[in-house]
Amino acid sequence: MSQQVNENEFSQEIDLLQYAKVLLHYWWIIGPMSLIGAGLMMAYSMTLPKKYRAECRFEIFENQVVQISDRIKDDYWVEDPMEKHMLMLRSSKLNTPIQVSVLEKFPKLKQINLTSFSLNLNPVKGAQYDIIDISVDSYDKEASLEYLKQLIPAYEKLRISSNSGEVEATKKRLQNEVSLLDKQIDEVEKEIIDFKTRNNFVFVSTKSEFDQKYIAELLEKANKNQFALDILKPELARLDKNPELANEVFDQLIEIVTETNNRFSMSQSGLEQDIQQWKSRQLSKFRIEAQLKIMLKKYKLSHPKVVSFTDELEIVEVEQEVYRKNILSSLKGKIKTLEAQNKNYLLRADQIEDTFGQNAGVISQLEAFVNKQQRLSDLRASLHESLVSLSGSGGDKYFTRMLREPFMYGGPVWPQQSKYITKGFLVCFCISSALILLNFFLKVKRYNFSRISRENKLPCLATIPHFPAKQSKKNPFFLNEISKSSVLAESYRSLRLFMEKNMHGKIVLFTSFGPSEGKTSTSLNTALCCSWTDKKVLLIDGDFRRVTLRKVFTNAKTVGLMDYLKKENSNIDEYISKKAVGNLDYLPAGTSDEYITELIDGKKIQELFSKLRSIYDLIIIDSAPAVRVIDTVHLAEIADSTVIVVRAGKTLAPNVSATVKRLPKEKLLGFVINGFKSKDIKFTGGDQSSHGYGYGYTYNYKDYNKEY
Repeated sequence: MSQQVNENEFSQEIDLLQYAKVLLHYWWIIGPMSLIGAGLMMAYSMTLPKKYRAECRFEIFENQVVQISDRIKDDYWVEDPMEKHMLMLRSSKLNTPIQVSVLEKFPKLKQINLTSFSLNLNPVKGAQYDIIDISVDSYDKEASLEYLKQLIPAYEKLRISSNSGEVEATKKRLQNEVSLLDKQIDEVEKEIIDFKTRNNFVFVSTKSEFDQKYIAELLEKANKNQFALDILKPELARLDKNPELANEVFDQLIEIVTETNNRFSMSQSGLEQDIQQWKSRQLSKFRIEAQLKIMLKKYKLSHPKVVSFTDELEIVEVEQEVYRKNILSSLKGKIKTLEAQNKNYLLRADQIEDTFGQNAGVISQLEAFVNKQQRLSDLRASLHESLVSLSGSGGDKYFTRMLREPFMYGGPVWPQQSKYITKGFLVCFCISSALILLNFFLKVKRYNFSRISRENKLPCLATIPHFPAKQSKKNPFFLNEISKSSVLAESYRSLRLFMEKNMHGKIVLFTSFGPSEGKTSTSLNTALCCSWTDKKVLLIDGDFRRVTLRKVFTNAKTVGLMDYLKKENSNIDEYISKKAVGNLDYLPAGTSDEYITELIDGKKIQELFSKLRSIYDLIIIDSAPAVRVIDTVHLAEIADSTVIVVRAGKTLAPNVSATVKRLPKEKLLGFVINGFKSKDIKFTGGDQSSHGYGYGYTYNYKDYNKEY
């Protein structure tokens, strides 16, 4: 359960927001650096020579000659005609003589070791095919204006000279095409006259016109009949389907007859008269029914007056039904008549139209000749107009005009100090931010405790805060002297609690990846903290190759574990310093030997630890780095549990993984973060209010500092 809780504590990862917070945290570095960059670029811009700009707006549009025919245009420039003029304006043939002329008037420009002139051409948005803004930049205000004034006339001369040859060639081509079209038109006119004479075209055309008019009349009559059928058929279908709609249908028929002015030949004596009689009987029926209703309120059904009205009502209904049938019969007869007429009209029209086939070929050929003659005439007129316009063009294909005369800007256009200041600010801002983020990223890798816990499936047993090294050198046992409610004491109590809950057995080994990671101080202070209880605690110096812990216990014996293992008949009590500090017993490493590995891998050491388990409640072994010395691996196999010490900001996650691979996995208790500083909390992805690995350290940290 505790392992799961600790893993959750490390589940928080560094996100992008954390990097933004880092930049805000170091504003006091980024801000001044950015301002310094802006100031340097401003000073640099003030040393640069100033550029002045002259500008004008120029319109270039095609002569009518170019607009007449696509054949006159150069296909390469059809999509963007302005590009041709821009290339001409930029050409060295045009600009080199102008530069020489202007530099002779302004010799000071020659002394500047930079490009004397800069020509800029910008088509105007929305009129990019006709209007262009031309500007010239130079290091002399008057030189820019002079350059621009010489450029426009020189461009017009160059354009006219380059177009004159093309205009003359076009004029000759147009003259030849006009002469050729005149011959073709004369030939077509002769063919038309000969064709009409051969085919007696006057009679054929007259007969065709009469037949066409007659067919049109037949089709018009057929259309009228079809219109009548489209109205009558639906009304008749409604009446047959629902006799109760008779009144509504008859009203519409009367309205149709009235509006169309007897279009269907429905006279007053015919269908319309029957409808009027039916409606008259309908009114009589309503009147008799109303009177009968009144009589029934006074008399019974057998009363003579009631009987009289009943008989009269039956007579009216019979008459009304007779008229209704007559109307239906008339409508059906009318529909048949209209259908027969419509069929005859269409049949006659088809018969007459069949006779056109005999003359269709003649008419079609004549129409082809006439159309050909018209096309040739239109083309000749267009070419003749082109020739006339070209003759008066003066040898130029374009018209030009100045929309805005050349003028000078009020001040220099380059260098723009605002841009240089902005660039300097942004460059220094990016560089300083990148360096800070790089430093932060590298530190994040060193404080990624969540990765250590996740990859190795190890819980964090405690976080030991950083304490001044001079205090431990001055008094290695200062933990016994500081307040037991201090942050440091609470951190070791937390470690003691996790060890008691999770370790199996009594022997716990403290190791690390490499030297200077706080392994010795952590094992010593943990032993001191455990000795505060009523348990009997033994601290063993298991680093046989260094004398770190031996320097701490200056009053202890010089012989120790190695000496005990080398002698056959010896008592371990002779080597243990009883109550070396408080209630803590201490067993030194002893005299170093070249057979250290063989001694700690034998049966005697196992027998020794079995005996020590029976004497002590807790045995803590301070060992050498596990990756560099094989002694630690053998000791870890003998011990019941192993704790890995991780130095905050130094030990990387891969280092811990390498250490874990060297040790028995089933005996790994967890890891301890050593030397953690309050300012390092930001590199872990947490904050100072979290209850993860910062708990017990950031809390009341200032009070802890006051004790020193």
